[in-house]
Parts: sequence; C-alpha cells; structure tokens
Amino acid sequence: MHPLTEAARARWESRLSCDLCGEDQAELRTYPMHGWTADDILCLPCFLGRDDGKSFEDFPLAQGAAQ
Repeated sequence: MHPLTEAARARWESRLSCDLCGEDQAELRTYPMHGWTADDILCLPCFLGRDDGKSFEDFPLAQGAAQ
C-alpha cells in the first residue's frame, strides 16, 4: 500500500466519534464516569440527553486529548 494511503487510513481509524451516536464531525467532549467505567466521548446532542446540570463546555475537549 502506498505510504500516503496508509497514513490516511491510520488517521481515519484513529478518528474520535461520539460513543452514543457515532458522530465524528462535531465537537466532542469527554464526559467523566468517575471510575465506574471508561469516560464517555459525547457530542452536544447526546450530552444534552445526559445533562447533569453542567454545561457542555465544562468538560474537556476530546479532540484535544487525542492530539
């Protein structure tokens, strides 16, 4: 496989997506599960479905953690 094609495939496979709906083009935030399970990565609509009174912006940007 050509090296550029291989690099593109690796970037695609490492792409983050929302754990609930699979969205991968939106801003994603890391939602802490406080050690019970692995933290969730959520888009805004899925976060709003799980809202615990905090703002979406109160949680760390997931894309920043992956870079």
